[in-house]
Amino acid sequence: MHLHSNPIIVTGMHRSGTTVLSRLLDLSGAFSGWLKDANNEAYFFIGLNEWILLQCGAAWDNPEPIDWLLQSERIADGIAAQLRRYLESPYGALFSGHRYLRGRNPSLGFPQAWGWKDPRNSVTLPIWLRLFPDARIVNLTRHGVDVAASLRARQSAFLQRTARHYPTGRSTAWPPLLRRRSVVSSVRCASLAGGLSLWSEYLDRVTLALKDVPGERQLTIRYEDLMLDPPAVLGHVLRFCGLDSPEDSREFDKMLSIERVDAWKKDDELRAFAVASREVIERHGYSC
Repeated sequence: MHLHSNPIIVTGMHRSGTTVLSRLLDLSGAFSGWLKDANNEAYFFIGLNEWILLQCGAAWDNPEPIDWLLQSERIADGIAAQLRRYLESPYGALFSGHRYLRGRNPSLGFPQAWGWKDPRNSVTLPIWLRLFPDARIVNLTRHGVDVAASLRARQSAFLQRTARHYPTGRSTAWPPLLRRRSVVSSVRCASLAGGLSLWSEYLDRVTLALKDVPGERQLTIRYEDLMLDPPAVLGHVLRFCGLDSPEDSREFDKMLSIERVDAWKKDDELRAFAVASREVIERHGYSC
């Protein structure tokens, strides 16, 4: 992978609309991976981000331990060096696919803009900037209460899907230590308070990381603005990324979900939670 070919790195908390944003970039000609999951995230970079977090005992919902990694220049440099080896190895084809292979060399020779989206980028960005100091960063934010509510709903759905794998009968249940399948995806995000605290931590971390990025190479937008005024926001994003507007916008129009904008205002529980959490929410520029 040509490390001098600067990527577009999409950051933003989980459930903040980064999937919609990254699909817009795809429709406009950017390349974001050959093998991707339902959230439009390249498995290759998911694996690398999880590997970074694993080095310090962190996880997507417990990013704090990465501070210890970042405080050591020697360790951070070692992590970045290993990432470089992964990127330049044949494993890079898991991202590029056969279309971009050049003979036996798996290096990427992209004819267009490229990058990747993964909410974990908000935590691991300082490491990636060591490899791609001139990368363009597109950061997306969303109201914390809507994020927390969406995380809680996702956790509830996960529990329902996995419940059938854990029989409760005395004769059929396996001891917990023998089970390899997780019962929960995130204990922290099972509550509104836990989800909101994680949202705040992500915003703090990406804000700190962006202080080292020149203003012309970073762009922060709000999910609410993207949904309510797509032409203006999308035009701004595409100009920043050096991309052309898609010839057919109907596919993107299908992704617009205006009803999800400030959905917390329509729910009594969420409104009460927002008022109780006013200090945290307003610190990040949102209102209650």
